[in-house]
Amino acid sequence: MLPVRCFSCNKVIGHLDDAFYQYRKDDKEKDLVPFFEKFSIRKYCCRKIFLTNVDIYEYCAEFNHDNIVCKSASEVVNIMKTD
Repeated sequence: MLPVRCFSCNKVIGHLDDAFYQYRKDDKEKDLVPFFEKFSIRKYCCRKIFLTNVDIYEYCAEFNHDNIVCKSASEVVNIMKTD
Protein backbone atom coordinates (compact mmCIF):
# COMPACT_ATOMS: atom_id res chain seq x y z
CA MET A 1 0.00 0.00 0.00
CA LEU A 2 1.52 3.26 -1.13
CA PRO A 3 1.22 6.48 0.85
CA VAL A 4 -1.21 9.04 -0.49
CA ARG A 5 1.49 11.69 -0.87
CA CYS A 6 5.26 11.72 -1.21
CA PHE A 7 6.85 12.40 2.16
CA SER A 8 9.38 14.90 0.78
CA CYS A 9 7.73 16.89 -2.02
CA ASN A 10 4.06 16.26 -1.12
CA LYS A 11 3.15 15.10 -4.64
CA VAL A 12 0.02 12.94 -4.81
CA ILE A 13 1.05 9.36 -5.69
CA GLY A 14 -1.65 7.29 -3.96
CA HIS A 15 -3.77 7.06 -7.10
CA LEU A 16 -0.97 5.04 -8.76
CA ASP A 17 -1.32 2.19 -6.26
CA ASP A 18 -3.34 -0.14 -8.50
CA ALA A 19 -1.31 0.65 -11.62
CA PHE A 20 1.94 0.00 -9.76
CA TYR A 21 0.85 -3.39 -8.42
CA GLN A 22 -0.52 -4.39 -11.82
CA TYR A 23 2.81 -3.46 -13.41
CA ARG A 24 4.75 -5.48 -10.83
CA LYS A 25 2.31 -8.42 -10.86
CA ASP A 26 4.03 -10.40 -13.61
CA ASP A 27 7.67 -9.89 -12.69
CA LYS A 28 8.95 -8.31 -9.49
CA GLU A 29 12.41 -7.79 -11.00
CA LYS A 30 10.99 -5.80 -13.92
CA ASP A 31 12.64 -2.44 -14.59
CA LEU A 32 10.52 0.43 -13.24
CA VAL A 33 11.87 3.16 -15.54
CA PRO A 34 9.06 2.70 -18.13
CA PHE A 35 6.51 2.94 -15.32
CA PHE A 36 8.11 6.15 -14.03
CA GLU A 37 8.14 7.67 -17.51
CA LYS A 38 4.54 6.69 -18.25
CA PHE A 39 3.22 8.32 -15.08
CA SER A 40 5.67 11.28 -15.07
CA ILE A 41 7.42 10.37 -11.84
CA ARG A 42 10.63 12.35 -12.20
CA LYS A 43 11.73 13.21 -8.67
CA TYR A 44 13.98 10.85 -6.76
CA CYS A 45 11.97 11.21 -3.59
CA CYS A 46 8.83 9.88 -5.31
CA ARG A 47 10.74 7.12 -7.07
CA LYS A 48 12.20 6.04 -3.73
CA ILE A 49 8.73 5.31 -2.40
CA PHE A 50 7.97 2.98 -5.30
CA LEU A 51 11.39 1.30 -5.20
CA THR A 52 11.31 0.61 -1.46
CA ASN A 53 7.66 -0.39 -1.23
CA VAL A 54 6.88 -3.78 0.34
CA ASP A 55 3.55 -5.39 -0.47
CA ILE A 56 2.10 -6.25 2.95
CA TYR A 57 -0.83 -8.08 1.38
CA GLU A 58 1.46 -11.01 0.59
CA TYR A 59 2.34 -11.40 4.26
CA CYS A 60 -1.22 -10.98 5.48
CA ALA A 61 -2.45 -13.66 3.08
CA GLU A 62 -0.02 -16.16 4.61
CA PHE A 63 -1.45 -15.66 8.10
CA ASN A 64 -3.29 -18.78 9.25
CA HIS A 65 -6.44 -18.02 11.25
CA ASP A 66 -6.96 -21.68 12.18
CA ASN A 67 -4.32 -21.53 14.93
CA ILE A 68 -6.10 -18.80 16.91
CA VAL A 69 -7.66 -20.05 20.13
CA CYS A 70 -10.37 -17.97 21.78
CA LYS A 71 -10.53 -18.32 25.54
CA SER A 72 -13.74 -18.45 27.48
CA ALA A 73 -14.61 -15.76 30.03
CA SER A 74 -13.60 -18.03 32.94
CA GLU A 75 -10.09 -18.45 31.50
CA VAL A 76 -9.44 -14.74 31.09
CA VAL A 77 -7.37 -13.30 33.93
CA ASN A 78 -8.63 -10.06 35.43
CA ILE A 79 -5.61 -7.79 35.91
CA MET A 80 -7.51 -4.75 37.17
CA LYS A 81 -8.36 -4.35 40.82
CA THR A 82 -12.03 -4.28 41.63
CA ASP A 83 -12.65 -2.88 45.10
